[in-house]
Parts: sequence; C-alpha cells; structure tokens
Amino acid sequence: MSELILCRGEVAATPFYIESAELNLYSLEELCYYIEHNLYMLDRELMAEELIAWIEHELSENELASRLRQVRRSEGGVYQFYMTILIASGYSGKKELEHCDEVLKGLQNKSVFEARKIRADYYLTKELYARAITEYRLLLALPERTAEPEEAVGNVLHNLGCAYAGLFLFEEAEECFFSAAAKNQSLETERLLSLCREYRSSGFDLSLTEKDEEYEKALSLAEERKKLRDMEGFYDALSDLIKSYKKEYRKNSQVI
Repeated sequence: MSELILCRGEVAATPFYIESAELNLYSLEELCYYIEHNLYMLDRELMAEELIAWIEHELSENELASRLRQVRRSEGGVYQFYMTILIASGYSGKKELEHCDEVLKGLQNKSVFEARKIRADYYLTKELYARAITEYRLLLALPERTAEPEEAVGNVLHNLGCAYAGLFLFEEAEECFFSAAAKNQSLETERLLSLCREYRSSGFDLSLTEKDEEYEKALSLAEERKKLRDMEGFYDALSDLIKSYKKEYRKNSQVI
C-alpha cells in the first residue's frame, strides 16, 4: 500500500496482518482502502472474530464491531459484512460505494466454483503467477467442480496453463493446455498448446531450480522468436518481461 491515507480515527498500536496480501493495516481507513481495491479477493476467511476484535480493541470502534458480530451470527454473507465496514467508516465516496456494492452483490450470487475462479483470475491478471497456480489447483480440487460444465473446467485448466507459462514452466503449461483443449474445444487453447510444444522443442523451458544464466538465454531466444508476444495479456513483450521478472521469479518460485 503505497498511497498516503488520511486517518481520522484511531491508529492501531498493533496492526492487523492480512497474510494473503502480506499487508499490515493500522487503521479503519486502511482497511477500507484494502477492501475497495481488492473486491475480488474478499472471502469469508477474513470475516473472522480476529478482525472484529482488532476493530473493537485496537481502533475503539465498538459499535461497528457489534454490527459485524451480528452479521456473523445471522450468517450474513460477504456483501453484508464488507459493506457494513465501508458504510460505517465514511471513508468511501458515493461513487466508490456504488461500485463496491455492485461488485460484492455480484460475487454473492456466484457459485463457490465461480467465485474462486474470479479470485484466481485476479491473481493471473496481476501477474502473481504462483498465487494463481495455487488458487487454480484448489479450484480444480473442489467437490463442486463435478457440477460444472466441461467447458468451465477446461477454461480453468487453460488459465492454469497461462500461469505456468508466466513462470516459463512450459512443460506444466503444455500439460494444462492439452487437458483444457479436450474440454473447452477452444482454438486459443489449441494455439497456446502448439506454442508451448514449439518452445519446448527449441529448448526454451525452465524449472524452478534454474539459475540466473537461464534468463540471459531466454532473453536472447526471445529476441529471435518475436511471435511469443502473441500471448495476449501475458507476454506484451517477452524481452522486457524477462528483464523485469528476475526478482519476481525468485519470489514466486518460493511460494510454490
């Protein structure tokens, strides 16, 4: 969280730590900022007594804490819980509240499978590939998966393949695209499957234990094989991606 946030209420002596975001929060305003900017990441895991107790004791927001406990007792959903925080804080403007209201209502009407896919897709679009991989794997292991159409499962496998490709793990990506193509009958999946096979045959395939010199090899190869840029959304320009991804790759590989 890099923006300066004006805090009108209490500032916590002890921060509330959100593990999934690796983030410490010190105020109600920071909590609201997090909610506003991570709507697709919100779930019941954060709706715990620990958060309510932190709001009550560290921020002295007793009334808000009482309301949130009531939401939990009445088995209120994600929408009611987080909108209660946003409205009570007075942090968000009318336009922001309307946007949050629309998104959270939409998520509340999604199936478990659909909601988890939105979360995984969010990680993927933010290029947090290791987290996306973890989420897609969990998604594919859900019992609810069996009730989903084959095409939907195929699309999850397709996106999982894209996440592996984002880490240059083309063997794993190829396996995902192969399985996905049999389920979603997508020409795009077929195209990326062919692309993975081509790059694997050329020797451009990394594992999580490869050393830094592999990046230089990848950079040189990327300059020769410009069409890898055709992977919309994931390879805007592979040479730039590899340069900027040295540090991020190490960080992501540790998560896996």
